[in-house]
Amino acid sequence: MFQKGIPPNRIVLGGFSQGGAIAYATSLMLNETPLAGVMCLSTWIPRFVRPSSAGEEGRSEGREEGR
Repeated sequence: MFQKGIPPNRIVLGGFSQGGAIAYATSLMLNETPLAGVMCLSTWIPRFVRPSSAGEEGRSEGREEGR
């Protein structure tokens, strides 16, 4: 996508289950290239890309804030 001229800050990755794991892994490995967002459902963060702070910021577990 970068070669097609689409700026990274306009790209959102998404996936379900194993596809979500790939989306998470890709977004975490692109830490120098900020993406617009990542949406993953029913997934996990693969161990080989899990930094100590992964998942601490911006993670939603299906609960509304303030409840």
